[in-house]
Amino acid sequence: MSLPFSPDEFADVFGAFNAALWPVVLALWLISAGVIVAAFRVREPSHRSLAVLLAFHWSWSALAYHAAYFTRINPAAWLFAGLFLIQGVLFARCAVVPGLLHFSTTRSKWRTLAVSLAVFSLAYPIVNVVLGLRFPRMATFGVPCPTTLLTLGLLLIAEHPRGLSPPSRSPGHSWAGRRHCCLV
Repeated sequence: MSLPFSPDEFADVFGAFNAALWPVVLALWLISAGVIVAAFRVREPSHRSLAVLLAFHWSWSALAYHAAYFTRINPAAWLFAGLFLIQGVLFARCAVVPGLLHFSTTRSKWRTLAVSLAVFSLAYPIVNVVLGLRFPRMATFGVPCPTTLLTLGLLLIAEHPRGLSPPSRSPGHSWAGRRHCCLV
């Protein structure tokens, strides 16, 4: 199966996205870094701020990346935009409905991996430069890959919502129970 676009076309999409939106992408990176640092410095991070952060990331990727730019080279990006937007709405719901998503940085045995994934999401633009890619024709921040890394990291420190199925001892033990918040 081949992709409906070339590597150059893909890089051009990132180039157009970054050239037009770099101030917002930079602000999103700074806000995300602040929220992540604050979350991992306390025992009980703000569930609402983490859910709002994830809601914004998924909605931003849906609209600013998939719908506005990626659809230029891939018609399936409309489907991706829809799915990302639904995920954004689900995380927004978790931000306003108490008890749907609870984060704890101290009780999770997966904290180290969670921190690593969150840091990797923030380092994503730097990693791309180290790999030889050049701005603006590279994935920076606020696009699907770092959004997914950040989400996985934060879900690793999410605890089982009260009143749903009992947790197990496996990694991400409550992901099935987070069906009220996640498509992923």
